Amino acid sequence: MRPDPLRTVDPFNAEWVTIVLLLAVGLLALINLGAPRKWGVLAQALFRLRLGRQVLRDEVDLRDRALLGLLVLAVSVLALFGWQMDQMWRPDVHHSYGWWALVVGGVLAGQLVVNGSLARFIGDRSILMEHSYTGLLLHVLAGLLLLPVVAVLAYRSEWRHELLWTGMVILALLLLYRWFRGGWLGLSEGVPGRHILLYLCAAEVLPALLLVSLLHAV
Repeated sequence: MRPDPLRTVDPFNAEWVTIVLLLAVGLLALINLGAPRKWGVLAQALFRLRLGRQVLRDEVDLRDRALLGLLVLAVSVLALFGWQMDQMWRPDVHHSYGWWALVVGGVLAGQLVVNGSLARFIGDRSILMEHSYTGLLLHVLAGLLLLPVVAVLAYRSEWRHELLWTGMVILALLLLYRWFRGGWLGLSEGVPGRHILLYLCAAEVLPALLLVSLLHAV
């Protein structure tokens, strides 16, 4: 039987893509066995505007292996989605999967550094750290929601255009929810609205627009 030439040259279902997807599913299974309580925290991160300091102290710890595993999963899936967008819309100048992984990881680390620096500057760590940690959980949720999207994108070419837009809508909604949640957190702690707006524009919206502009240009 002659091999399908379209399948052999399709970069979306290359062997390394299958390996990334299998590793992501395997990591998800290990986390489910070792730390099933994390799903409750993620559900709260999605449906509650505030997690509460007890939950943040006990469950959202960057030294927690389950949380680190979920962050690795999120970076892997988000990077794969970015690579797939490149392949679809800019096949002549697309970047490697490793490049996208560095970009996604850099964004997560950058948000933590910016919020940590601002917290030291204003002398109040509670609000910005809660915003940072709940933001990390939303990144994890984005990775989990996009996992089936990138998996189907890899193997069903006829659905790729619609799935890319579906993934972009998911990311846009979670980003808007992150900003809304940050505003709500500040208001609930008595922060003036003008300060919240200034923070969101300077530390959230403007960097996001600059990142989109950079990715479009390179």
